Amino acid sequence: MKIETIYAGCVVRRKGRDILHCAVQEAEASGDTSFHVLLGNDWYGFQQQPHWAISGMAGIQDAEIQDAVVIAAAADGRTWEMTPTTKVETLCRVANGYCGVTRLAALSDGIWACGMARVAWRRESTGRWVNVSAPRGLVKTEGITGFTGICEIEPQLVVAAGWKGEIWIRSGGNWTREDSPSNSNFNNLSCGPDGQTVIVGDRGGLVIGQPGRWAALDTQTDFNLQGVCHFGGEIFVCTDFEIFRLVDGSLKGETRFEASDRPRTCMNFIVGQECFYSQGERDLFRFQDGIWSRVI
Repeated sequence: MKIETIYAGCVVRRKGRDILHCAVQEAEASGDTSFHVLLGNDWYGFQQQPHWAISGMAGIQDAEIQDAVVIAAAADGRTWEMTPTTKVETLCRVANGYCGVTRLAALSDGIWACGMARVAWRRESTGRWVNVSAPRGLVKTEGITGFTGICEIEPQLVVAAGWKGEIWIRSGGNWTREDSPSNSNFNNLSCGPDGQTVIVGDRGGLVIGQPGRWAALDTQTDFNLQGVCHFGGEIFVCTDFEIFRLVDGSLKGETRFEASDRPRTCMNFIVGQECFYSQGERDLFRFQDGIWSRVI
């Protein structure tokens, strides 16, 4: 499999193992996107190859069907759903019309999609999504707004962040806009086990805190921070081309690479229980047992 672009990925837990799924563009594929699962050291493809690029991917255990579900979404709201046990693939939509989806996330009550104009949807079943969007606002007064990341501090306590430094909290079914210490366009966020949320954005923007208490850190960089995750008691951050650890409020360049092989592209982190991945446009690295190693 010769890959041109890695769009997105997710990890689902099956039979006590982390299983990685990715949406990619192959060099000689008939469609714009193909879907693959990594089993051992081998990639296995699925049937559907839709003619649209993927903006987000997530997986979750679905109690209703007693199986895992893997979902990928395009910006316009089209989705690909797959159940690993049956290998059934379904093409459907989040909602009618253009949705502006920027990211998918697996929360305790299902998979959520977020996007431009502060939209948010929660998946209930195949092809059925419930609109749980924040107040949209008027473009003439607020300009263009949008969520670029969403995570969960605890069940029913959701954080969303996005353009112009916006931070929103959803609690008890209601959205509230937080006072933000930054006006950077945020790109992603991660909720930690200690209740702290880390939000990263353009021009080195980084905010850490919890509802009602947010602080901006001076990262000493003007590069756009694209991804962030908590794993193994550490916080990882990436730009488009480098991985860092957040240590005592400062970004420290990551050095734990097998055979000094480093990614040339980064963009996002894909987190599982046993390991996590750095996913760039052309590179996929796994971090496990304290060392980074190349997958793609």
